[in-house]
Amino acid sequence: MAMILQLTKQLSLRPQLSCLQCVTLTQFTKSDVECWLDLRDLCFADEPVRVRKWTYDDVVTEFFHRWWWNPDRMWLARDEAQRLIGSVTLAMRGEPGSAKPVAHWLMVSPPWRRRGIGRLLMAHLEAAVWDTGYREISLETHGAWKAAGRFYETLGYRPNDIS
Repeated sequence: MAMILQLTKQLSLRPQLSCLQCVTLTQFTKSDVECWLDLRDLCFADEPVRVRKWTYDDVVTEFFHRWWWNPDRMWLARDEAQRLIGSVTLAMRGEPGSAKPVAHWLMVSPPWRRRGIGRLLMAHLEAAVWDTGYREISLETHGAWKAAGRFYETLGYRPNDIS
């Protein structure tokens, strides 16, 4: 049985956006699909619980044809050579008109981890949430992905209250 951690963060201030030397952020386009898939495969290759392999068509179907995803809410981190080294996606969960923001697919290439890229991506995602008027954001991660859980805790995410 899969153990999914559901976490939430209350935003009390708009996150401060910073820059990292040698890293630029761009938004996702269809020309990024193959490198995004490669990053996804690399990031989850050594996890104790893996993710299902996706195809080009899976990405196009999910990110370009579903109302809850929007490529304008996908941020990509690139190195000086413009290679994809990180990504995060903001989705909306619920029904149109009452949906809530949810962080998805935070990924940082293993050689680039612990350099602030995950924090940079999450800050941009949280600023977008703030700018659209929301003050709460949720996410899910697998309980077996211990490093991810610890990372989100350092950012202020806490387990959802179940009442």
